[in-house]
Parts: sequence; structure tokens; C-alpha cells
Amino acid sequence: MEIAQTEIFTVTPDGRDKILVLKIGAPQKRNEDEWMCYWEISGLHENVHATVSNDKWHSLMLVIRTIEQLLTYYVEDGGRLYWEKSGEEIAVSDLIPRWAS
Repeated sequence: MEIAQTEIFTVTPDGRDKILVLKIGAPQKRNEDEWMCYWEISGLHENVHATVSNDKWHSLMLVIRTIEQLLTYYVEDGGRLYWEKSGEEIAVSDLIPRWAS
């Protein structure tokens, strides 16, 4: 079951327009000791992936941090992110915010 999906517009490092579709599934019990959470970034990593942990919450947090890191690598390689096709460029932290304590 999918719990979240969003589309972001990008310009690839070589200047092409591209849409990325980010999807996160609900954590599911894998076996007695493990939980897994499915995720996908269509347009960047075409396969559906699963992150596994010993805790439902942790499996979801691992997915969010994995997506954050992959998008960070994409931007570091020269990709640019946008909420709208002709909008202002956004940072990964606009998509996955972090608050200071």
C-alpha cells in the first residue's frame, strides 16, 4: 500500500527536463523480526526497492533518508530540482525538511 507520492521536476546534469516520481509504501511485517518499506524514484531509479529494519518506524525513516541521500547525490552531480516546471529551483531540504532542535 502506497502512503505517499509526489512529482518533482528536474533538469538533469546534461540539461534535459525530467519528472521524478517519488513513492513510499507503508511499512509491512516481513517476518517475525523484520519490517520492510518499499520505495521508488521513477525517472532516477526505475526499480522498486525495499528497506528492511527490525522496527516499523525505523524502516520508514530509512526510506526517507535513502531518498534524501539519492536526491543529494543527484544535485551534487549537477541535477536541479523544482516543484513546478518553470518555478524556482528548490533544495533537497525543501523536499525533505530538517528542523534544528
